[in-house]
Amino acid sequence: MIKRPLMMVERIMYVDPETPLNCIYTARIKGEIPEENFKTALIRIQQKHPILRTNIDHNKGRYPFFMGQRDIEPIPLCIVERKTDEDWFKESEKGWFKLFETPKKPLAEVVWVKGQSTSEILWIMPHCISDGTTGVTLLRELLSLLDNPYGPLIPYVAFESVDDFLPSDFNIGIKKYKAGLYLLFAKIFFSIQKKSKKRNQGKNYAIHWKMTPKDTKMITEKCKANGISVHALLCSSVMQAFRDVQGERAKGKVISPVDVRHFIPEIKDDHLFAFAPTVELSLKKAARMF
Repeated sequence: MIKRPLMMVERIMYVDPETPLNCIYTARIKGEIPEENFKTALIRIQQKHPILRTNIDHNKGRYPFFMGQRDIEPIPLCIVERKTDEDWFKESEKGWFKLFETPKKPLAEVVWVKGQSTSEILWIMPHCISDGTTGVTLLRELLSLLDNPYGPLIPYVAFESVDDFLPSDFNIGIKKYKAGLYLLFAKIFFSIQKKSKKRNQGKNYAIHWKMTPKDTKMITEKCKANGISVHALLCSSVMQAFRDVQGERAKGKVISPVDVRHFIPEIKDDHLFAFAPTVELSLKKAARMF
């Protein structure tokens, strides 16, 4: 059972008990679904993933702790009547502000925007337990179990410390020394930066872009033929669009997350994990996509 402090990157994404920072993943499906299938699927998913049987405890020490709970409640299923094609978007906005701080309740919720022949399913969870692959995994498992409630789902044991990922010849003394130096340099750097007095007083907002199935197929096939990812192409296209509109004011950079599972084999593709290291993608000065 999990009992460990949040890692630094998890604490950054957690922020504090009063600040919601959530991830929301949505799928639209067609057809009728028995409500009992939903409940069965969520119970099995919760049994598989240890992090969905935890709370965050603030009384264990200097940092918040993930604490496993034997008697935790099931993942809540909130059913909302579907009246328009935009109802899911309103439910998504509500999910931005949800706090997962209720004792004995898990760090996730599912909203079912239920229609006669079309529905949307939303997974809502704090960012400190979820990266992009987590969202894809949970949607895939839920949709699979809705179709076949008794399909295979294999539980696993959660890690208790980052030491679980370190090779046997890892020299932790040297790494701690280097980490201490980097931390010192970072403190010096941020202490000499000019701090703007301007505050962002704007409201949260979402941009919902989508492509036609025809365009999606064409882009996917072109990317495969040229050995590049769809993500890289979209990043480059967005950067070029900013450059076309902003001119010299455009930064020409995108900070992009990377799936850490590619580098740490102990974290399997279907394991829930929050931390995604980042890389910086940029356009050359004279580069142009089109």
